[in-house]
Amino acid sequence: MATPKQTDPQFKLRLTPELRDAIENAANGNNRSMNAEIVHRLERSFLVNISDLMDPADRLQRLATMISEIAEGLNSAREEKMLKLQAEFIARNMPPDHLKTED
Repeated sequence: MATPKQTDPQFKLRLTPELRDAIENAANGNNRSMNAEIVHRLERSFLVNISDLMDPADRLQRLATMISEIAEGLNSAREEKMLKLQAEFIARNMPPDHLKTED
């Protein structure tokens, strides 16, 4: 009796024509067989996302910290821009005799 070529377990699967076409298009785009595309996507779906393991309160705290840091950076940049604009305004509008220094 001949040894079968395929040793991995096989699974018969019913798909809608639309889903089959989507898998085929994705497989072609990724240079994979349809089987390899399905296996790849299934394997990815079982990967654990570290954020899923975090406590929701911890996630909210991290997000709040990130938002605060972004806001501080924006405020700092805004202040620098305002100081620069003020200096330019003063330089353009100050009478020339104020620019002279006393000897």
